Amino acid sequence: MPDLKTFYTYFWLREDGTPYYVGKGRGRRAFRKGSPSHERILIQDFLSEADAFEAEKFLISCYGRKDLGAGCLRNRTDGGEGFSGGHWVCSEDFRLNISRTLKGNKRRLGHKHSPETIAKMSKSRTGKKLSEKHRQSLCGKGRIFSDESRKKMSESAKRYIVREGKEHYFRMSKLGAQARWGFHG
Repeated sequence: MPDLKTFYTYFWLREDGTPYYVGKGRGRRAFRKGSPSHERILIQDFLSEADAFEAEKFLISCYGRKDLGAGCLRNRTDGGEGFSGGHWVCSEDFRLNISRTLKGNKRRLGHKHSPETIAKMSKSRTGKKLSEKHRQSLCGKGRIFSDESRKKMSESAKRYIVREGKEHYFRMSKLGAQARWGFHG
């Protein structure tokens, strides 16, 4: 997996090695839920986010978008946009709009119940106890996992261990995608 601070452009590949999605990422972005197996992800690191955005636009224009009938990629935009800096920064207008929307909302965080409501809730719970197993599941302490579950968690964790060398990051397709991109690293 790439360095968490490095920006990169990534390809998701079909089983036959042809690309079906191009994106710009940082950290685990290319490996998020719904991504293909690690063997079918190609990554190219860049020194800046702007360079990664430019490469994303270039690759999408080269391979073409399927929705436009111009290529094989499932991208819905021409690339180069998205959240900058790895996180979303909202404008002052957006913040004011959210603030106005939430004012008067009875279900917002920090809402205080009336003493009468608290008494009713307390009375409804009187005499009811959670089982030991339920209590442990709520707080996550003392959880006991089967050997099979522990093995699955261990195997899953091993996939994210960062190994040395760029060979780990570049999963080459049968078609020699790195050479076709013109990237050499």
